Amino acid sequence: MWRKLLIVCACAAIPWQPAGADIAAHGVSIARNAVVTPDVKPEARRIALVIGNARYRDDALRNPINDARAMRDALHMLGFKVLLYEDVDWRRMQDAVLEFNRQLGAGGVGLFYYSGHGLQVSNKTLLTPIDVERRLPATQLTRGFDLRIVLDSMSKPRPDKLNVLILDTCLSNPFRSGGGNPINAPEQTVIGYATAPGSFAADEERHGLYTAELLKAMVVPGRDIQEIFQRAAMAVRRASDQRQIPWVSSSLSGEFRFAAATSATPIALSFASTSSAAILPEAIFANQRRGVLPKDSAEQFELAFWESIKDSTHASDY
Repeated sequence: MWRKLLIVCACAAIPWQPAGADIAAHGVSIARNAVVTPDVKPEARRIALVIGNARYRDDALRNPINDARAMRDALHMLGFKVLLYEDVDWRRMQDAVLEFNRQLGAGGVGLFYYSGHGLQVSNKTLLTPIDVERRLPATQLTRGFDLRIVLDSMSKPRPDKLNVLILDTCLSNPFRSGGGNPINAPEQTVIGYATAPGSFAADEERHGLYTAELLKAMVVPGRDIQEIFQRAAMAVRRASDQRQIPWVSSSLSGEFRFAAATSATPIALSFASTSSAAILPEAIFANQRRGVLPKDSAEQFELAFWESIKDSTHASDY
């Protein structure tokens, strides 16, 4: 216990950085309790798990498969070994994370990318497998894939540890009961959310708005990952007329670049992205949103929520 107290006190003594305020002004929140760790070696292994869920039973999405494949291609060219999964149910999502965890055990940079439906309830960020019946309130809680499962698997000690999570999904709360906060990044981790808590993530014609802008930013040589998220956030805010505000939680202490500064030119992407600047915000939000908007009454959702947590031994669930 005294060791934990010592760490908390040490983190509290870290001075406030003005640069963080500038980033936060653009819709990006940087965690202040960053743990000081050595920079990851440039030659470190790079492993990525990419999941795109589109073929839902009652609310199919148009672009997550395009998103996942474009992200796979970009990451492959950036030196990642990529595990790609498309239209997965809960069991296959669990298997994918287990395999990802096994490959991460040897060390290196780990990246998790998800595109599809999702929701934020209390302090839980739940990713929606394709076998979830969204019209049945309880299944969204009991069969939603908790982001903490992914974080726990990536947080184990390993050489050259650095974690990147990218979520192009909504953080809406269908239970209409209070707000929630997305998960804070654990040690040596950065989490990029497509939108702020309680909000929606919009689609363009071929890709999620957030994914399209992030891919443009991450392949430019020499950009640190914090700058990449910042630039993507600003572009999304402009394109959506401030209706979609990307959110970042980071505890990274050093720099990380997807593309080395020595690269002569940006990597040529294998997907054709429509320029967000040429699309009116109304047209973007007229397309499908990655929200979970159940049709049942608020009372039903409250009861389902209670049924899902009433036997829990974790205070945070309440």
